[in-house]
Amino acid sequence: MARETKTILVGTSLDQLSDPVVRAGADLARLTGAELYLLHAHSLPVAYFAAPTGLTTVSPDLLETERQVRRQMLDEQLSRLGIAPESLGGTIVEAGAPHRMLLEAAGTQEADLIVVGARETAGRTLHGSTTDRVLRKASCPVWVIGGDSSLPPKRVLAPVDLSPLSDESLRSALEILGTFEDVSELDIEALFILTPEEHESSTQFTPEQIERLAHEELDRFVDQTLTPGRLDVRRKVRIGEIRKEILAELAETPTDLLILGTHGRSGFERFLLGSVASDLAGQATCNVLIVPPHEAKDVREEEED
Repeated sequence: MARETKTILVGTSLDQLSDPVVRAGADLARLTGAELYLLHAHSLPVAYFAAPTGLTTVSPDLLETERQVRRQMLDEQLSRLGIAPESLGGTIVEAGAPHRMLLEAAGTQEADLIVVGARETAGRTLHGSTTDRVLRKASCPVWVIGGDSSLPPKRVLAPVDLSPLSDESLRSALEILGTFEDVSELDIEALFILTPEEHESSTQFTPEQIERLAHEELDRFVDQTLTPGRLDVRRKVRIGEIRKEILAELAETPTDLLILGTHGRSGFERFLLGSVASDLAGQATCNVLIVPPHEAKDVREEEED
């Protein structure tokens, strides 16, 4: 059974660059039946020095004026996108650091999904941005809008490292997709990547034997993770550096959604945030669904109850 997605929180910068992000969030809310919340966090107005206290402060009137200007900009964005304000669960316009505001609002609204853009301003990439910080701290899945990929997605790439956490991340991601898409219609590929060191450094097996074992382990992983007969998953093994091979696979096979879990394999940081997943979320030309490990753990606990 698909887990219900009740609340989706979308971060917006209010400009046209964030229009695809808000539009995608609205589409996801429509497809899942979830309530949609929009959040915009802005910088404090210019502070002034308050004598004789010696404190730097901000005029409440100035702060309220800034908030009203931003709310007007939000109304203009909704009008630009044809989204009726009454269709929203709510809007949040406050001064503060965007990543902190998004994370706090996600907790307050008990968001099941956060939607953000891979790029927030012209020329600014994911690395070091608000989205990067949200990915590192979010306690729920994060859907990163990185292109014009269709919703609901039809073609999905799921790199896996064959670990229990990778199993749980894939299960969790498919539960999310199952809230708005018959998973039997998905064209999904499970991808395992052997590093050159793993492929060539064994003293017990030849590279050909290691590659054959990798195929066998990937088959076992997919058969163990997915309900038999419910979803036909293509399986593929590539050899090379992980980031490059995932991007090469995306370039060779048109993809709507890349699924990544935020964890490592056997203590080695293969897909750990701050490494592969964060980089790919900014470089991929398709949308990316990031599943944090504790979210994946929740899925397994629910299945065992």
